[in-house]
Amino acid sequence: MTYIVGMDPGTQYTGDDFLKGKIPALGTRGMDAQGREFVMCLVGAAQNVINGHLVAIDGVTFTITVPAGGPAAPGPANILGVARTTVTASASAYIWVQRYGIGSVQASASALPNAQLAMSAATAGFVDDTLATASALIEGLMLTATAAASGITACFLSYPRFCVS
Repeated sequence: MTYIVGMDPGTQYTGDDFLKGKIPALGTRGMDAQGREFVMCLVGAAQNVINGHLVAIDGVTFTITVPAGGPAAPGPANILGVARTTVTASASAYIWVQRYGIGSVQASASALPNAQLAMSAATAGFVDDTLATASALIEGLMLTATAAASGITACFLSYPRFCVS
């Protein structure tokens, strides 16, 4: 696995960019000047990912999908991250996904800081502080501010994943 310093999170790349060697291989990890860690991923089929979406990362193919609300099943898609893109990333786009550091995530209205989080039952890709079951718990992700309205909210990521019992 390759690790680089000084990449451009937020930039979206195409398959043509990938074939021309303009971007690193899938699964390449990188760190920016603020010490945030990212991984290069491919947006999965039938996906439309926006900045701050919580996404499931297939740990084998590094393909991301927006998980639905509710409990997660054990497996390689148990790894989570937050999409970084300046425009909506659709299927077959290549983007950086944040795994560690200060960031921001899409959260449901009134979600509280320092509370246990789960996927929102109302909106895919959003987190919420209302847990339907213990197995829906997200470990390694905490809001650092209250979500005033449904949308992007400050957070801290520490290699988030679903807590599957």
